[in-house]
Amino acid sequence: ITEATHDWCLFLDSDEALTPELATELYRIAEKGDQPLYRLMRTEYLLGREVRHGHGKSGYQERFFHKARVRFQGEVHEYPVIDGQKPAADFPLVINIDPGLRLLHNPAYTVEEMVKKVGRYASLAAHEKIKTGRRGGSFKVLLMFPLTFIMVFCKGWRGGRQAFVAAIMEAIHRTLVKLLIYEQSLKKRGIIKQ
Repeated sequence: ITEATHDWCLFLDSDEALTPELATELYRIAEKGDQPLYRLMRTEYLLGREVRHGHGKSGYQERFFHKARVRFQGEVHEYPVIDGQKPAADFPLVINIDPGLRLLHNPAYTVEEMVKKVGRYASLAAHEKIKTGRRGGSFKVLLMFPLTFIMVFCKGWRGGRQAFVAAIMEAIHRTLVKLLIYEQSLKKRGIIKQ
């Protein structure tokens, strides 16, 4: 962000694309420039269809911002800080762009691609939690998979197969995070060698 040559920045992952209508709206906002941070509706896909229910459903994300006023913190799922403050959900300086103007996540995203990413993201999340002093025990690791699966699937059951796959993947992710934290706890206690 500090190397950006323009005042306005857009976070865009390599597997995302803007609709032409959203691109037009972002150019209009950049010219007007009345607020520091805008949320874009991102369309999520799983098993070839938009995710409309439960975990991982399409939703707003903070992606378009004025670089002089907004900074991002965190290693995984970064969050914005506006003029030195972390904004609450109803923060008046954060604007939702029309949900009909979409940021499209890769519609061909497969379970195999999810599996490839889950370990890397679990490792990043675990290290971030370890830095804050989070500790873990074997009981937490043991319960994490079934509890997460039930919670995630129950929230999105209307999604059918999508909800099933999302619940499995989220349960695997959270269990791996807990397992990595548990391993670090064992190392700190000298039970296993560093």
